[in-house]
Amino acid sequence: MTRHLTDPHVNVRWLAHYDPEAMAAKYHKSLDKVLGKSDFDIIVNKRLLNRMLRGERPWVKILGETFEIAERLFSSIPYLRPRGSFDSTGIRLNDVDRWTTGYRLPYDPVLKQVQRLDMNSVTEIPENLVLIEIPGIDVLIPMGYRRELDDEVKMAAMRHPPKLIHEAKVIPWAESGILQRIEENRKRMEQKPAKKKGRKLRR
Repeated sequence: MTRHLTDPHVNVRWLAHYDPEAMAAKYHKSLDKVLGKSDFDIIVNKRLLNRMLRGERPWVKILGETFEIAERLFSSIPYLRPRGSFDSTGIRLNDVDRWTTGYRLPYDPVLKQVQRLDMNSVTEIPENLVLIEIPGIDVLIPMGYRRELDDEVKMAAMRHPPKLIHEAKVIPWAESGILQRIEENRKRMEQKPAKKKGRKLRR
């Protein structure tokens, strides 16, 4: 049986009771909208959460292009597919680097695809690629694939309140550590001894 947001058996501690003024200031609400409410009531958009529990997925905007979150068979990690494009391979999140703040990937805005970048051989900043960062799965879909509301889902939704649209963040290449790798690779290639040509044997 699906539990609804008003179900009295689904409880989350009312931390707002101890400091309602701070909660009101943090979430830009008037004090009367906070008094007597739970943290969950204050933080989470319950209508949106209910929609996501029914299977709706948020969108991710990457440089103005809208991607939808799609699932693959036999995989717990979804992928991003350009909106309305069902023949695209999309962006497979299990193929890109996961950072503490999300997924970072070299993105080709023309092909709308992730391009592999070999950090052991790169010698210059790729002009055709943009380094972007998108939130992790725990932020994109905080309730995972659950369809029922329980305490665990409530806590996940409070940690990462559901959003309908997420915006990819552009990371300057200079902040990615690539400049150091470029310098190291160039030095290594300069120090690499040239191959000596062998003498041709007379026949």
